[in-house]
Amino acid sequence: MPSDGEDKNEPDSAITEDKIRRIVESRMHPIIRDEIAHEESQRFRQIKWIIAFVGIVGLGTFGTLANYLIEEAVDSKLENRAGKINEALGFIKFQALANKLELNTSFSDKDRDAIMNYLRDVQSNDDQRHSAEFLAALHQVTSSFASASQSAQLDEIYAIYRSEILSEPVLVESLLHHYGQELVGRVHIPQKDIALMTFEALERVAASSRVPELALYYRVLYEHQQLGDGRNELVAKKLARLKNMKEADIARFFSELFRSTRVSNWQLSPTASGKKIEQLARNFISAYGEDFVSEFNFDADLPDLISANGVGEDDVTRLAFAVVNGIGGEGGE
Repeated sequence: MPSDGEDKNEPDSAITEDKIRRIVESRMHPIIRDEIAHEESQRFRQIKWIIAFVGIVGLGTFGTLANYLIEEAVDSKLENRAGKINEALGFIKFQALANKLELNTSFSDKDRDAIMNYLRDVQSNDDQRHSAEFLAALHQVTSSFASASQSAQLDEIYAIYRSEILSEPVLVESLLHHYGQELVGRVHIPQKDIALMTFEALERVAASSRVPELALYYRVLYEHQQLGDGRNELVAKKLARLKNMKEADIARFFSELFRSTRVSNWQLSPTASGKKIEQLARNFISAYGEDFVSEFNFDADLPDLISANGVGEDDVTRLAFAVVNGIGGEGGE
């Protein structure tokens, strides 16, 4: 039943809302009042401290100190803002240079040095080095430097940004190519083998970076090179791991192997290192020809054809997928 004072004709929803409003107001007023009283007490204590401080140092000194503090605060904000602007401009320049590397087949020493100076400057800036934009630009840099055989610069980049590189699949992939080719194409082995140590670190994260076949490809070529020209059971066992991989990974492995059998597939002006890799790949296919025939459905004469002639770029992918599908094919063009 509606109580006295309530409009009997008023809708129930309006009565309910009015009651809720009165309850909220009755409960909020004391809370607001107490909060205002607390703030006033706090403000009064602050004023007492200010008056006491002015009384001790004098009004003139207080004014000078206040001006000094205001100027310092303004200068600090301006410096912070200027720092952020300079930081942003630095990254824009770096990103522009990285894009330039991606679009061109060559770059100047000045461009290279500017990139390296920037990478050294921001190595302690955690916000910068972990950003997606920075890592994308770093990928462009590492890919271009790898194509241009900038080994010293890549060694330094890896030393500075090791954690970022090992956690980014695209960076792992580009540097696996660089250090893998350096291992199998070099003529002299340095006393401190940085290339091998770096390759092994990249190799350990290859599976989680979704490129296990790439690491395996360079590993078996490298060990074949180290152990001699003939077939070796240890290398054969590593090669057998390929059967447990996905078909796309197996095709990628053979694409890399077939492409390496002709230096012209990846170098416009063949280098001594490129020619060495070509010969190593052909020799590897010859040495493990029986394994390829029995385990990977090569046509019986395919290993000999490839080891003699190599595989042209136009046939690399087609032949790799043909092998995976058990069709076989012909080497060369």
